[in-house]
Amino acid sequence: MTEKNIKSEAGVLSANIAVIVTFLYLISVAMIFLVTGDKKLVILQTIWYLLGVMVIILMRFISISYFEKYAVWLYGLGILMLAVVLIFGKEVNGAKRWLDLGVVSLQTSEFMKIFFILYLAKIIAHHREKKQQGQELLLFVKVFLVLIVPLVFIFKQPDLGTAIVFLLITCGMLFIGGLSKKIIAVAVISGSAIMGGLTYLIIFQRQILLDIGMKNYQFQRIDTWIDGSAVDADSAYNVEQAVLAVGSGGYVGNGMDPQVYVPERHTDFIFSMIGETTGLIGSAILIILYFFLMYYFIRTCFLTKTLYHTYVITGILIMMSYHMFQNIAMNIGLMPVTGIPLPFISYGGSAILANMLSIAIILSIQHQHYSSVFGSDPTFEKKEALTN
Repeated sequence: MTEKNIKSEAGVLSANIAVIVTFLYLISVAMIFLVTGDKKLVILQTIWYLLGVMVIILMRFISISYFEKYAVWLYGLGILMLAVVLIFGKEVNGAKRWLDLGVVSLQTSEFMKIFFILYLAKIIAHHREKKQQGQELLLFVKVFLVLIVPLVFIFKQPDLGTAIVFLLITCGMLFIGGLSKKIIAVAVISGSAIMGGLTYLIIFQRQILLDIGMKNYQFQRIDTWIDGSAVDADSAYNVEQAVLAVGSGGYVGNGMDPQVYVPERHTDFIFSMIGETTGLIGSAILIILYFFLMYYFIRTCFLTKTLYHTYVITGILIMMSYHMFQNIAMNIGLMPVTGIPLPFISYGGSAILANMLSIAIILSIQHQHYSSVFGSDPTFEKKEALTN
């Protein structure tokens, strides 16, 4: 593919992503107004989106290389924000996840995910570009240290759902980073052992987990997911109502008058309202929009010429894909309830700004790169460019 064709494709990808995000915005504000009738929430959601658009415009004048150069400082800023939340954060339902700024409240972990991706991508790319063969264990240790710090703060909030997102991002980026099968096997075995131990503690030794920061409501969510009939009615109420709402929508939905009451139906459980009002068809349209958005992210990977940017896109792709899967799955009873919002749809400033920052990074990468490095040697790519 010629440079001209690649530039043209980058422009098409950018336009397609912009169109999809616009449709997601329209779905978001329409559903928020439909289920709450509150114009103020619609205006606030629109303001968050407009701030996100301003971030995208600003990114057109800032080279993505600055994010790589200052990734460690962004990571440090994210850690500081998590620490501030634990000290000064607002407690809601037994969890300290929000920093109250008076006018608005920010969920700092949403931004930390992106800062973490930017820094982790730099570590892995540096390892690959330096061809540090035989030092993969050192890379594994570096990544572990970078991961464990935010996890400690997030567990203290506590926010198990976000902790899982960090783990998935790390595993996915390491896999794409080309670790040896031996190191991957060690990571898988270690992860399996940790999950096995955690499962044992959840079933038989919950007091230990309570002592280190987990809350009773988190166990109730797990119990509800495993067997809703085994817990009290209040604990299972949200999930039961969400599943009922989705099921009542049928194929074409019940129209613009939702009949089933679902708590948090403009935030965590907004997908259940989409299912009730627009049915299977409306839900499928949303999922198709998500599918194409992720597809365009993958296409962008094949336009990049540096490993760093490929890993950044991979991290964002994993983060958003899991957010979509987890939120939709918990709305239909397939996954335990977490506080993970539905990307671009759920009401909330922190999530919308973080989502739009992710889009800004993707679009910035699209406009700067013209060749793929997905699975190839960057040194060879540079030499090939020089010889041509």
